[in-house]
Amino acid sequence: MTDLETKLNYLLRKLNIPLRAVWIPDPKSEQHAKIDLDNGLILIYDEDEDSAIFSFMHEILEYRISHLTTTYRKIINSLIELIEQLIYREKEEVLEQLLVDFKIFAENRFL
Repeated sequence: MTDLETKLNYLLRKLNIPLRAVWIPDPKSEQHAKIDLDNGLILIYDEDEDSAIFSFMHEILEYRISHLTTTYRKIINSLIELIEQLIYREKEEVLEQLLVDFKIFAENRFL
C-alpha cells in the first residue's frame, strides 16, 4: 500500500465510509476514478497525487449523494412497471375484441 493509499483509507475510516481506496495509476484509463460497490473499493487511476486526491474527493461526494438518485430511479422504475401493466391489459382487451370482430366477420362470410 502506498503512502497516498494509507492517507486516503485513513480518511475513509474517519468519514465512516465503508470503502477502501486503491490507487492504480493508469495513463490509459478514460476514468479518473470510480466506485466499485461490489468489492467495496474506490479505484483511483490518476497518475499524480494531486489529481488522485481531487478524484478521491469527487468519489466521496458521489458516494454521499448517490442515494438521492437511487430513490428517484426506484420511483421511475416502479412507474414504468405500472404503465407496462396497464398497457398490457389494454392490449389484451383489444385483442379479445378483435377476435370477436373476426368471428362476426367469419359468421357473416366476410372472410
